[in-house]
Amino acid sequence: MKKMLVNIVNLNREGIQIIWLIKMKKWEELGYEIYIQTGVFIERINLKGKDVYAFNAEMDELRNIPEERFTKLRYIWYALRRNLLVFRQYGKVKTGNYDVLYTLTSVLEFTLFPFFYRLFHPETKWITVFDNTVPLQGPGNKGIRFLAWVFFHMSLHLLRRADKIYVITPDLETYLLEHRFKRNQIVLTGCAVEGQRIREAVLDERYTFDALFMGRINEKKGIYDMLESLALVVKEQPNFRLGIMGGGDEPTVKAYQERIQKMNLEQNIFFLGYKVGTEKFNVIKSSKLFWFFSYDESFGVALLEVVCSGKQALVYNLPPFRHLYRHNEVIIIPWQDYAGIASKTLELLRSDELKNEAGEKLLDAFSWDVVVTKEYEALNS
Repeated sequence: MKKMLVNIVNLNREGIQIIWLIKMKKWEELGYEIYIQTGVFIERINLKGKDVYAFNAEMDELRNIPEERFTKLRYIWYALRRNLLVFRQYGKVKTGNYDVLYTLTSVLEFTLFPFFYRLFHPETKWITVFDNTVPLQGPGNKGIRFLAWVFFHMSLHLLRRADKIYVITPDLETYLLEHRFKRNQIVLTGCAVEGQRIREAVLDERYTFDALFMGRINEKKGIYDMLESLALVVKEQPNFRLGIMGGGDEPTVKAYQERIQKMNLEQNIFFLGYKVGTEKFNVIKSSKLFWFFSYDESFGVALLEVVCSGKQALVYNLPPFRHLYRHNEVIIIPWQDYAGIASKTLELLRSDELKNEAGEKLLDAFSWDVVVTKEYEALNS
């Protein structure tokens, strides 16, 4: 049986991303022994017959992972420390005779060790997912953005040693080709949603929001655009309820809450925190509309989950959405047209035309079985 080592250096209190565990489980079904490397430990995991959410909670409990509260700069330092720990495990990786190193995203802290290892062990295959670019311009702290841009371009250089780079959209495929990556390195695999969870979701009266946002509380996600639009909506519907599902770094969340108070919108906004599994999809099922005014997206998994759940979603016109949503599965709003957002929201609520039948039809097309099968076939071709 072949052995795969999955490099996960940012493991913290939230555990491993669920979509990563889903992919590991699929690779396991294809005949691989799966090991995870976190900097603290290397260990084989067995996901056969297990629920990935229960497994993630079990890992938290067993490993007693400390809670980390991050600012953006503190996270950079945390990532550097974790990488130092990973390099200390070089001997264990070497003697483990792994056939494949898999990095589930291509940010710098994930790619440093595989790049180093491949210099001395070219027989081990390195596969990775390329799921995002980092533009230099955009909202937020200019210094942090510049650092992120520099780190992104450093990771691009390291990625040239990867055997296969799995990209999730045609735009990202084009980006790598324009940056002179080899054509046979790049494989367009797409992304997916948790179909079973979506189908099993039920209405929950605690989460009957008029609109829902799901994602990081971050400037580039359009969180302040939502406040401008909400201020217009509540003039007509004072009891309008906006749910915000997700989290962010402390300074950003604090500044956002202060703006909410300044605009007298505290009674209209409900912070739900980070939700996963059944509860997450029950929140989506119970909400009427979805607001998603991100300035930059490579794919938008949260949006796809909502669309496949049959909810109407108001979004800005970003390039990836033009590829994904060709049959009016989302409602395109002009850039920062706050009045247009408010008007369309109120129109939909008044008409009660809230079901997104075109979106529901996408559910079967975005399966993790399909994605991992493409990855597997590309690695072994």
